[in-house]
Amino acid sequence: MFDLRLRLQKHLAALVETTPMDIAPFPHLELSNVFPAELYSEVIDNLPETRFYGELKHADALLPNGRSARRKLELRPARLRCLPSKLCVFWTAIAEALTSKMVMQAYRSKFSQILAERRSDSLVNAPFRPAAMLLRDLAGYKISIHTDSFRKAITTQYYLPRDFSQAHLGTSFHTDEKGIFTNSRTLEFAPNTGYAFPVTENSWHSVQQTSDTHGERNSIMLIYYVDQGLLGESINWAKQFGQDLLHYTSRSQSTDTGSL
Repeated sequence: MFDLRLRLQKHLAALVETTPMDIAPFPHLELSNVFPAELYSEVIDNLPETRFYGELKHADALLPNGRSARRKLELRPARLRCLPSKLCVFWTAIAEALTSKMVMQAYRSKFSQILAERRSDSLVNAPFRPAAMLLRDLAGYKISIHTDSFRKAITTQYYLPRDFSQAHLGTSFHTDEKGIFTNSRTLEFAPNTGYAFPVTENSWHSVQQTSDTHGERNSIMLIYYVDQGLLGESINWAKQFGQDLLHYTSRSQSTDTGSL
């Protein structure tokens, strides 16, 4: 899998470097051919079953039964070890490519000027912490217009549909005129595409509510968080450990009851 990891990180870094940046309604990249063509089908064919995903809970994603319509599988060793061995090896290689220094540097370089201007922050040389996860959105998922937390420096998402039947389910970008939001554009939820943007006060985006007829909405999200120092990262580690423990417990119970 070393060749896969190296090939993918070089491919992604080159893609980020060569993709022109759109500035409307806020600076962003619209990405095509995120994965090498021959690798994309492997990614789709190796998507894990939903029972391996945990719940990502926020208000917009909560269903009437209290469950979350957004499921996540963090691409970290502790979570990946829960997968069957073949999937674990495959997604470990993908995760290492996504979170590599080569890809991070390509994004930092592309967005350096915007990051330097973000409020009073100077993020050009600030350490970042990459976090990648598989997402699976079920019927009823939506997310309202928001800009993302300033804990994040860069947000990226890579769409993973099998075909173009879900093209209308992409992320919408908005403009804000004194509290009145206008939909500037909606990206196509098309195979092997995605987007990336530096998080600013104006990076307004949303996703319309999905229904049973839309099917599962699969994607990869790669976030670059602003490193919070030793204390902050220790707190994050402790939270992750607690989440992992809860995840393992819930998976065990779900396996017994078939509830997932």
